[in-house]
Amino acid sequence: MQGTTQKIQTMEDDMNHKFTRTDEVKADFEREKVRMEAIKRFLNVYKNGLAKQITYHSMKHDTKKNQILQSDIYSRLNEMEKKLIHNESQIYAIQQYIESKGVESNYQQILADCMHMVGEINMDLIKKCMSLQ
Repeated sequence: MQGTTQKIQTMEDDMNHKFTRTDEVKADFEREKVRMEAIKRFLNVYKNGLAKQITYHSMKHDTKKNQILQSDIYSRLNEMEKKLIHNESQIYAIQQYIESKGVESNYQQILADCMHMVGEINMDLIKKCMSLQ
């Protein structure tokens, strides 16, 4: 109960002393409201100006893009680029084919295996010949 009475006393004291400046707070609020409305008007004008600039630059970009697309040089460069891409893919395929054939034609290991086997057969023949004598 004492806590509640203390809170009531604190609130009454706040109402009597803290909240006596409501007129000043209202005046500050009105000034801030007017300032914000001025900023809002300025931003709307600025927004419209930016929208016009965006439209202008967009149209300018589209015009330049169309001019480039209709240019003979652009067409030829585009065709050359397609040919280069096609040629690069063919070169890559040929390189892969050559590498695979190179691996297939690598006979050094097979030769070494054959020579080892021939050596073993020769040794066996020599042993048999020695044992027959």
